[in-house]
Amino acid sequence: MKSSDRNPANRPSGRTLDSMRRAAALGGIALGLGLIAALWLGATALPEEERPRLVAGATTSTADPAAAVEAACRDRRPKASTSLQTSAPRSGVPGGSVVELGLRDRVGTGSRAVEAEVVAPSGEAAIAIAQLDGDAWAYLRYPADFAGAPAPRAGTYRVGWRGVGGGAVACDGFVVRGAP
Repeated sequence: MKSSDRNPANRPSGRTLDSMRRAAALGGIALGLGLIAALWLGATALPEEERPRLVAGATTSTADPAAAVEAACRDRRPKASTSLQTSAPRSGVPGGSVVELGLRDRVGTGSRAVEAEVVAPSGEAAIAIAQLDGDAWAYLRYPADFAGAPAPRAGTYRVGWRGVGGGAVACDGFVVRGAP
């Protein structure tokens, strides 16, 4: 091999096969990232209520507690933005457990009464009243704080929060796995 053949400047293109492969791989990665970014931007550009979502069937499946609660609260959450936060178990709880439910107003400055209505998979409902004070959490224990509420049995429970005598302010829920 002549010494002039080893000099990249003497090659017709000045590029090696490895450098062309690297450039093609980087181009593919850039194209993939661009596609992901376009899909993400397209999905987040829609208002929350218009975004495509998977729709759960009309069952009380407890395989995915978050999906079950989302299905139970669909079309029950207020449309306007709110400063309220809810709290409930995010994984399935054993039957017969006491479940802690919470509500908080992040920017709350006053005090007000709120109702929590827990609707069992059977359709039975129980109501309890809590007091929101400033931005502190208000907690209720189900079934202990809900007069006449039965012990939790398997299924998805919807928790509707509303102002006393007023409209809905938040929706949450929890899933009970197994019988007590």
